[in-house]
Amino acid sequence: MCKGPGSVRVKQIEFQKLTDEFENKVLNAALGSPEKIPALVDEYSSSVIELFNSPSSSP
Repeated sequence: MCKGPGSVRVKQIEFQKLTDEFENKVLNAALGSPEKIPALVDEYSSSVIELFNSPSSSP
């Protein structure tokens, strides 16, 4: 699939959503269950890698 400005913008929007969700989850975990934070980091990392490895990000 061709990488164009539109697909890059979609990736940016999706990345921002993932990041916002991650920040909220970490803040909530820090207040109640800080031991969950490492798993949240792993989940976020996997999601970001999946997002940027998807076909629309290929040249």
